[in-house]
Amino acid sequence: MLIIFSVLTFFLIYFILGYYICHYNQKSSAPILSDTFSIEHIGSYPVYRINYPFTEIKFISGILNNSLDFIIGILGFGGFAFYFFCLYKVLKALSMPKAFNKSVIVWIRTFMFYNFIFVFIYIIFWIFISGSFNPVQLIFGTFPFILLGFVSAFVVSFFKKGFEIQTENDLTI
Repeated sequence: MLIIFSVLTFFLIYFILGYYICHYNQKSSAPILSDTFSIEHIGSYPVYRINYPFTEIKFISGILNNSLDFIIGILGFGGFAFYFFCLYKVLKALSMPKAFNKSVIVWIRTFMFYNFIFVFIYIIFWIFISGSFNPVQLIFGTFPFILLGFVSAFVVSFFKKGFEIQTENDLTI
């Protein structure tokens, strides 16, 4: 989980850096790394293309002056990086000598809230930004996160009860 978090964080930083280099390349007469961070004009729109480092393979592209593309990129990479960071922290807390501890409860609760917030943001973006309402795509796009949210809520209550019993047991000894 830590490796996936690190890779997604690298992609987030690379995307932000690449987006700003593309902006610079659009306005500058001397572009920086124009093979990796390129600008094309399709119609009246400048389209950015960011390749993977040291390759000609496209990493991401979109309309350059559209702040929505930038926001979606940050929410996508940042959101999934945080998703795997929460999983990493949960697994790390579970590997402690006492499985029922406050850290596990805090991180599972954070993971639960993240899943529900992700569903809310996904639905808002899908309906208001794309301008379409397709219930099948919304259901398939949100169902795994809703399911993980409810399972996490159950696990949080289970770990709270286990922590209470463990604390009582430690006090009686």
